[in-house]
Amino acid sequence: YLDFKTYIKRTPSTIIQPALTPAPMPPAQTLAPTPMPTQAPALTLTPTPAPTPGPTLAPTLAPAPEFTSRVIRFSLRGDEGSEKIRTTVNGVTSAAVTLTTSEMEFSYDIGDSLEKGEEFEFFITFENDNGPRDVHFVAMYPPLESLSISLPDRHWSRWNCDDPDAEKQNDRCAKVRSGTFAWKGTYKLRAASALGLAE
Repeated sequence: YLDFKTYIKRTPSTIIQPALTPAPMPPAQTLAPTPMPTQAPALTLTPTPAPTPGPTLAPTLAPAPEFTSRVIRFSLRGDEGSEKIRTTVNGVTSAAVTLTTSEMEFSYDIGDSLEKGEEFEFFITFENDNGPRDVHFVAMYPPLESLSISLPDRHWSRWNCDDPDAEKQNDRCAKVRSGTFAWKGTYKLRAASALGLAE
């Protein structure tokens, strides 16, 4: 008999491993096809017809205000807002008026005693010129082009304003005629006609 140790040496060891049974595979999942989104049918846009333009109406202009030939209208303003003036219309001289830097409107009824074709004169006296003070006259009715404005004193003659040769006239003459009263004195404004005031 062989002893146990000798037996172990001579007998190859055999290790029996249990057979491994593969785990069953889960059944393959059947994926349902993802439905494609249904596209809405393309919209056919019908263009909106442009409105048929109606006839173009010419704007209705309000009639210009009618100034009666018996009324004169003008405005005055000062550069400093402290200019003092007086007006003389139909022989009546007003009290002194202190102008502002905004337009001040004046309106006078010249009456109906004058006949068409006669000249009508009124006067504006600038009392307190000191250099920076100036008065600006704006004609409303009659218009400036139908007025003759002058400063009939020593200035007017010294400036040669009545000389028929315009080149000999001082530039101050044109300033006065345009309505700039920059010198102390009484300015004469003469209209061509009393009833038409502008032929």
